Amino acid sequence: MDSNNEFLKALKADYNYQNWHKKIKIPNKVLKRYLPDHSLISDFILEKRRAIPDANHRFIDYFQHKNDKDIRVAISISLFSTIEEAHDGLIHILCNCSAPNIPTGKEKGIDVGDISFCGLHDIQTAIFYTRNNVLIKIESVGRKDYPINRIAEIIDKDIINNIK
Repeated sequence: MDSNNEFLKALKADYNYQNWHKKIKIPNKVLKRYLPDHSLISDFILEKRRAIPDANHRFIDYFQHKNDKDIRVAISISLFSTIEEAHDGLIHILCNCSAPNIPTGKEKGIDVGDISFCGLHDIQTAIFYTRNNVLIKIESVGRKDYPINRIAEIIDKDIINNIK
């Protein structure tokens, strides 16, 4: 086994990957398509949508705050065929994080997704999570940091409404 596979195996063990499937709140449901309802994020204006090349259903939406041009948020949505593929996508995001142990959303008081991870700071400017077969990455990308908690909750609720 090469060092990349060993690293991935160790990372999965560190984050208890084998039990992620037990956290799925709406089992056996997958979305075929999903586009977020931008009207729900009322403080922001959609600037652009960018498709991610070589991907079936992946895109990034860039938003600017209505009252402050220095506040921007990027929402990346990746739709996978299975829940397991979405979990693999999330573990690969964690592979690129330099912190030794990324806290879960619940540890930081953000209850979104079936499994979620966010930053080490008190103000959360990034969160990565899955809800069934959907992988979501929300980041504050402007000149000013912006807490993404409420946006993550809105997107998660919208996904749940589309799954049911």
